[in-house]
Amino acid sequence: MSQHDFEITNADANTGLSMRAAINAALQALATLSSGATEPETPYAYQWWADTTSGYLKIRNATNTAWISIGPLSNLIALSGLLAAQGDIPYAIAANLPAALAKGAADTRLFMNAAGILPEWAIGVYVGSFTRDMTAPSGNYSNTGPGFKPRYLLFFAAGPNMPGMSIGAANVSMSGCIYDLHVDIADSWAASTSRCIYLRTSGGTSQDAYLASLDANGFTLTWTKTGAPPAGNAIIIVIAIR
Repeated sequence: MSQHDFEITNADANTGLSMRAAINAALQALATLSSGATEPETPYAYQWWADTTSGYLKIRNATNTAWISIGPLSNLIALSGLLAAQGDIPYAIAANLPAALAKGAADTRLFMNAAGILPEWAIGVYVGSFTRDMTAPSGNYSNTGPGFKPRYLLFFAAGPNMPGMSIGAANVSMSGCIYDLHVDIADSWAASTSRCIYLRTSGGTSQDAYLASLDANGFTLTWTKTGAPPAGNAIIIVIAIR
């Protein structure tokens, strides 16, 4: 550990030996990044300091008024060596422990993983479909098609051989849809702020659903059957957005 004010005075130059000692001391301070338990007495703008008290490498700011922490002395890794390819991203795999996330595939997006602690690449959008037996009893239905925990859901639903259809959306705080009311009033639609799917059939019978939960690999709907809807399978197209 060595520090120096980086000024060779006349006193230092009195003899060859004293001048050499002064120059060596300055060079040693440069070589050790002015390492020490306290800051250098005479700091300069952009000067490096290996602060052995805090354990951090620091650099003096441009106005020579404060020190800026660069990183822990025990875990400093050059980004040029850490980031092996264009598009790689640095992140902390643990406190003060840098790592690199390899670049993602084309058109993927950056997300936090399911635990919410590490980044990962993913497409983040799922488009799929499922069916609902119009005569099925009320109850929960889980869908793992997305393969991730979605944040938003869109539903486009139509009943079998009947006018009923709906367009809905849901997130953790709300389910809502607009639905075909043609069976009651010709060429009319209505809105619901409690259902994301509403398939209304003749005589006031229906199958409707609201979002029960957003799950690690998909979602769960709670279906309610009202009356005795005609037999057949409704088709629901779902778009899940991470």
